[in-house]
Amino acid sequence: MRRRTFAIGAMTALGTSLAGNGLARAVTPTLSQFPPPPLPLGVPANIADILSKVTNLNDLLLLAGQTRIDGAVAWEASDITVYADMPGNPMPDKLPHGAELIHYTGLRASRLVRTGDLTLTRLSRILYVPVDPRTGNRITTWRNPVDGKERPVPPTFLRTAKRVSTLGEGRLAVGTPDAASAPGAIAPSVRGNLSWNVPLRQAHSLAEKFGITDDFGFGNHYTRLVSGQIAAPLLGTLPVLPVVVSAAANSSTIQPFPPETALAESDVRGRGLYAETAQSISDLQQAAPWLRELVTTTYPDLLTPPTSAETEWDDNRWVAFHREQLAPHGLTWREWCDRTPVT
Repeated sequence: MRRRTFAIGAMTALGTSLAGNGLARAVTPTLSQFPPPPLPLGVPANIADILSKVTNLNDLLLLAGQTRIDGAVAWEASDITVYADMPGNPMPDKLPHGAELIHYTGLRASRLVRTGDLTLTRLSRILYVPVDPRTGNRITTWRNPVDGKERPVPPTFLRTAKRVSTLGEGRLAVGTPDAASAPGAIAPSVRGNLSWNVPLRQAHSLAEKFGITDDFGFGNHYTRLVSGQIAAPLLGTLPVLPVVVSAAANSSTIQPFPPETALAESDVRGRGLYAETAQSISDLQQAAPWLRELVTTTYPDLLTPPTSAETEWDDNRWVAFHREQLAPHGLTWREWCDRTPVT
């Protein structure tokens, strides 16, 4: 088999951003100008059918940096810190702009499936667990800085999260069911890494998409803006396309405060800034022992990510909170906030 060698190390010039579409224009030859190498053995035929039509190597490596292209289960561990984004700093004493609020450790299990004539979808289940940032251990209560009350902070389990890659003219455009970005933008070299920018945006009604009429303190219209970057080591020689690329992801998301914090966007006139760092891991054994035990005893469904799109829309924190904490007890979110303080 012929080996394709890519002289990536000399490519140090960064692309110039093109306004409006998130793509990058490189001033030196980029990795994408080399033809993709052969697909590895073990890629299911229905997935290989789409991947074989992709002519942009950058897009293939971006996909392999998000999940395994052979359809097997891929794992990702993450750390999330939520900060207070308070335009105008309306509550400088109790909730100052930029205050560090709550921390989570996350686990994502995903698999790649074909979901249409031109689409491949990374289907995931995700678990977020509140933790003490100093020890990394789980916390079960958290004190709201505005009302001073301490409440339980349960883990959040997202049953279905989707990232869709759609084939078009040899490119893979990345998005979610209701939020698409431009095809994966790449800078040829950033301090020894390949780097993709993947912006996403969402705005929808929980009532229309999920039948949830609870306003959660944000008027029942959920909005999210994500600025994400995925980085992977430079690969100098590719005899075949990697099944998975060891990648690190960083993202900043602006959306309402987590529902378990009992902070209403409409009351405090602010939102949460979720700063997340994620790293692909080989399997669940790389997670902390207490987290492995929590998964196997309480959230075993995480071990088996979906094999088909179970729902039309993604789960989010508020849908999951309604399903797990509110609906079983016939509570609204504000009733939960009033009834659950520990102290």
